[in-house]
Amino acid sequence: MARPALSATRSTMVLDLLAANPDQPLSLTEVARRLDINTSSAHAVLHALASVGYVQRDDDLLWSLGPALVVIGAAAARRHPLIGRARDALGELARDHDLEGLLTTLLDDELLILESVNRAGPVATVGQRLPVVPPVAAIHAAHAPPETQEHWLQMAPRPLRSGYRDLLDEIARNGWAARRDQAPQPRLRRSLRHLQTHPTDSSARDAVASAVAALEEPGSVLTAFSGRQSYDLAHVAALVSSTSGPSIGMYLVGFAGPVRGGEAADLAAALAASARLLSDQVSAAMIHDVM
Repeated sequence: MARPALSATRSTMVLDLLAANPDQPLSLTEVARRLDINTSSAHAVLHALASVGYVQRDDDLLWSLGPALVVIGAAAARRHPLIGRARDALGELARDHDLEGLLTTLLDDELLILESVNRAGPVATVGQRLPVVPPVAAIHAAHAPPETQEHWLQMAPRPLRSGYRDLLDEIARNGWAARRDQAPQPRLRRSLRHLQTHPTDSSARDAVASAVAALEEPGSVLTAFSGRQSYDLAHVAALVSSTSGPSIGMYLVGFAGPVRGGEAADLAAALAASARLLSDQVSAAMIHDVM
């Protein structure tokens, strides 16, 4: 694979940083510090992007996303209508159950937060890229091609890989997965917040991976509920599969307290049914286009 041009890489880094912090304009010095590049390089990249309207500088000399990206965003939304449909379906479920929702997609070893609905949660923000450490993105891995599954499994500690392989099979059969809300979440939240503001900081990524590894093992992911138990849930997830574009993870988050097993099972079934319906619509549209 050809090595990307340094200027292009830095341009995407700047845009990702500003997109992950849309309500926090940044100074030139702060952009350079957070991306760990020198000030002159950051200055050159920002002014190049500003010349085409991708970023803008206000009267306080703070930088933010520019208006030209609205055009690009609208074009991308037209190219990927599945994201809008998934957002609407997830939003309806989230409002009906007084929950929050996140849409995600898998990009190599990162999970990208695409959208939030019904009050964005504090743990992750739109535009943030999270390092994938099993069981993170298990719902994506369960429906991925074999080579992607194997790559995901190789990122787990060797003693846990067999359990994770069985877990992916169960998720694929069920069409959904849930994760228990573990006690040490504050450490993970702190690590995620730091990664949001310092997206290229390798130590920040390592801290997130370490925090996840400290919390997780295959047993933390649920693929069935007992009606006689209550569960502290971090999320319930299902996947909208697409062969013509990115598959979209639908996550319900923001559980205020324990959820009865029967209610959790009904919620998971409803989310999985919504994801299947959207997946079927994508397949039908592809068949129509071919014919």
